[in-house]
Amino acid sequence: QTLRRIRQPIGRTATPLHSYFALIGQSSATALVAEAQRAHIAEALRGTPYAALPIVSAVAPFKAGGRSGPSNYVDIPAGELALRHVSDMYFYPNMTVALLLSGAELRQWLERSASIFAQQTADGILRDLIEPAAAPYMFEILYGLRYSFDLSVPARFQLDGPEIDPRRARVRRLDLGGAPLKDDAQVIVCTNSFRASGGGDFAGARPERIVHNDHSVARDVLRRFIREAGSVAPSAAAPFCFEPLDGARALLSTGPGARDHLGDLSHFRARDHGVDARGFLRIEVDLGGPEPAPEFAR
Repeated sequence: QTLRRIRQPIGRTATPLHSYFALIGQSSATALVAEAQRAHIAEALRGTPYAALPIVSAVAPFKAGGRSGPSNYVDIPAGELALRHVSDMYFYPNMTVALLLSGAELRQWLERSASIFAQQTADGILRDLIEPAAAPYMFEILYGLRYSFDLSVPARFQLDGPEIDPRRARVRRLDLGGAPLKDDAQVIVCTNSFRASGGGDFAGARPERIVHNDHSVARDVLRRFIREAGSVAPSAAAPFCFEPLDGARALLSTGPGARDHLGDLSHFRARDHGVDARGFLRIEVDLGGPEPAPEFAR
């Protein structure tokens, strides 16, 4: 009965859904989760004092390698979607909630996310792009913004949260709605209950900043979104890019299945460096591209 239940069709996807490149922002799987939770919160806030505020959708890639190994990725082919695919994209029992944050807090949120990246140097030496001890679920992709990271600058925050030096700034461009995001701007941020309650120590993520929580489980929000849409086709394009750093050579570790999707990285001029001893595929990426995707909207 359980197997019949999880194999039950709920919709279709016109494009493959995977998370092989989620740590550089290019992930159709996280983009679909972002669309679903944004639609849920937009509907929930209709008719409230918060309805006119811009909405940003924050998603962490739960399955993006890390300590769980090279098979820990979402990899769903185009075609029929079932309940098991929803669980694959979102397997934690978190709830979808909304926070009210300032532009300054969003900038710090991104600085905290950027701590997963290793500092890069323009000296032609191959370096890991991601800090070896970084947990993928502590990296947040903020759909609805356009932004860039300068990885020549050391991280402002430690991997476990504490601030190292407030003068460090990896976030360069930060736009909302085609204009620079002001520090005093008010923005609704869709996120999950773990993050909103302080998980990961992100700026402004506290229970008292929650403006909506109807206790909807994120998996159910995603399932309803797919069922109501019938067919989905999320873009894998990233909302952020890296500031050009000529001479830097960055290696992204991902699952071997990423070889079937290297076309997604055409703007990064990706180069295959083979599989390492742990089973991860090593891909060299050009930090000069791509430009961020158009502003997330639905």
